[in-house]
Amino acid sequence: MINGVMKPYSLIGDGYFEPLKEYVIAATGLSYYRNRNGELIDHFERHVANVGLTDCLSYLQLLQSGPAGDGELDSLIEDLTIGETFFFRHTDLFAALERTILPDAIDRNKHHRRLRIWSAGSSIGAEAYTISILLRRHFAEELRDWEISIVGTDINRSFLFRAAQAQFEEWTLRGVSEDTRRACFTQCDNVWTLRPEFKSGVSFAYHNLARHPFPSMLHNLFAFDVILFRNVMIYFGQDALTSIIANMRRCLIDGGWLLVGHSEHNQELFREFRTVNFDGAIAYQRADGDPGAVSGPSCRRPILSAFAEFPHPAVSQPSAARQHISTRRFSLKERPQQKSDGGIDLTEIRTLADRGEIEQADIQCRKIIRTQKLNPVGHLYHALILEQLGQHALSEHALRRAIYLDRRFVLAHYYLGMTLQRMGRNAEAKQSFHNTRQLLEELDSRTEIDNSDGLTVAELDELTQMQQGALK
Repeated sequence: MINGVMKPYSLIGDGYFEPLKEYVIAATGLSYYRNRNGELIDHFERHVANVGLTDCLSYLQLLQSGPAGDGELDSLIEDLTIGETFFFRHTDLFAALERTILPDAIDRNKHHRRLRIWSAGSSIGAEAYTISILLRRHFAEELRDWEISIVGTDINRSFLFRAAQAQFEEWTLRGVSEDTRRACFTQCDNVWTLRPEFKSGVSFAYHNLARHPFPSMLHNLFAFDVILFRNVMIYFGQDALTSIIANMRRCLIDGGWLLVGHSEHNQELFREFRTVNFDGAIAYQRADGDPGAVSGPSCRRPILSAFAEFPHPAVSQPSAARQHISTRRFSLKERPQQKSDGGIDLTEIRTLADRGEIEQADIQCRKIIRTQKLNPVGHLYHALILEQLGQHALSEHALRRAIYLDRRFVLAHYYLGMTLQRMGRNAEAKQSFHNTRQLLEELDSRTEIDNSDGLTVAELDELTQMQQGALK
């Protein structure tokens, strides 16, 4: 009974509860729920009732049934994950970013003028946009004409849709000063919309680390200068975390930084990193070359002058919640092989890109294209490399050549839409996304797309819909 009201039924004692639980954990990586049967039963009971079922077996069969099951799993994920977050969460860490970490990353990249940052478990986008605000307000002169890429990923698609809209309620901005609000947002009633200049260079994508490999060029998860993976580690078991952290290290360039929540530090997990202590914060640096030095400036004006103090959480306030990303073990040797690479050896290109040697990857792509001019896969990879170099027009040209060579090359249509969107050509981007979805309609939703690093037809369709929603 709940508040004196008898439940219509209960899943306690259902013989298929454990198989259902294991299926959901395997699909999402949420091992947080492995020893929380009470919480999980509450979630399952709500969803089983909502879809008109009465037992775990029928619900498990629904989740495994194809598109309908994928949609219900998304709905369940929304219930299992909590997206409450706010701008400039943990001021000590952002002070360390402003004073040392970002200056170090900028100094390391001054020869090619690129900066890449990943917000893993980005929730509704507050963290990714906080980084954008920090870069564009406090490093505007240093980063003039730079190619800045901030990638936010999450397993919760509804969070990603909200992140792409860049609209926030008052509670999410509770730590932002009036000066910053006026400079970075426009207000309509209780909704604050981020100004376009702070959305520039920020993108969001669905990525399920329980199923998709990383580093991955196709998922744009490679060669980062900074990765933020904060307030989510509680969801995962030790084995999963060990693999996650190892793969995130591979996603960082030499000298890159990994930032986790202030209560998530673990000496064993981060033993392959150089540990750097700041006032009120700890960061981890990949230091293959010189583990004893940080190259950039170590002191800048304090960030706290720009932002209001955070209110102390109270019971009456909305509960402070956790960001989320799901994971499973994926080492380099476990990376799924491409179903089809068109006869092209992509290994060297991937290796160079993962290390951040984008110019060398560009040279290798050109060599391959010279010998296999009619292979659309080579042109797709070259387009992805050109995009990282900030050569958007050339990237567009490479994608159009790939489509000319194979009109049904669905990934080329999708990435063409993304490139056109970044160039501000929204009408053409809409058409490319429309073409993408038309091609996807002809394919089985559970089929993995060739050369996609594990994306299924259904997942690419969801990504495309998200981009269409952002354009609207």
